[in-house]
Amino acid sequence: MRLVKRIISTLLFLVAALTVFGFVLENQYPLRLTLFGWRAPELPVSLAIILALLLGMIVGPLAAMVVGARRRRTSEHRHGVKDA
Repeated sequence: MRLVKRIISTLLFLVAALTVFGFVLENQYPLRLTLFGWRAPELPVSLAIILALLLGMIVGPLAAMVVGARRRRTSEHRHGVKDA
């Protein structure tokens, strides 16, 4: 069973890697982003999308942690729970 899981994991990884590789090869058009007057260097569309995805993967969980901590504090304050 362990071998089957390893083979399936390897195949899924290879499919994902080939999909990303194909995406990068198909989206090589140059892109220049401008935000509030700041101009980013010219990058391929694929790199801009991958960087946006990675940034979202970092910012999303951080924002969820902040909201979760705020909710815990509010809940503890309402229910009178004190830190040990």
